[in-house]
Amino acid sequence: MTLKMRLFVLMLEGMDPLLWNLRMIRGAGPFSSFLRETDLPQSGPLGAFEDHVYLREHFLPSIEKSRTSGQPIIESCVTFLRGFRLSLDRIVLPQKSATAPRWALCLENIRTVRQPVPQLENLSVEESIISQMLREGLTAKEIAREMAVSHRTVEHRISQLKDRYKARNVAHLTAILCQDILD
Repeated sequence: MTLKMRLFVLMLEGMDPLLWNLRMIRGAGPFSSFLRETDLPQSGPLGAFEDHVYLREHFLPSIEKSRTSGQPIIESCVTFLRGFRLSLDRIVLPQKSATAPRWALCLENIRTVRQPVPQLENLSVEESIISQMLREGLTAKEIAREMAVSHRTVEHRISQLKDRYKARNVAHLTAILCQDILD
């Protein structure tokens, strides 16, 4: 198992899926600096997990499908959890039984966790140009030469963009600006 994998058993007893009990076998390490293992459903009833939208739209349908068909489910999905975008792979293995399975084994591999994409529509023309050139890998001095302005002016605009998007450094800012393209 990797640091971004979770292995758990889900007890499928009862008609209400929110009463099904999840038991973690092996949890993952830290997914990212803004989403932790504890932000995902942990051991206990599913109803105790706060994000019921995630449960009803992205988690329970896979479990229900596997439960009713009695067949394993292998899927890749993109979902939102507590406002963060997750890309994950999931394998659901239901108990082999002549009747309805009473439990299912589930393995999830979280590939990526991304912050919500910031709205970039409100950028000035100058900020849009700087943003595009940052995405292309240019430094502040190279951007300044292309725009025929002082590199201090470009550094000031980059600093303003970092503050606006709460980026810790230029690399983080560039990653945030690239998310707009990816989505």
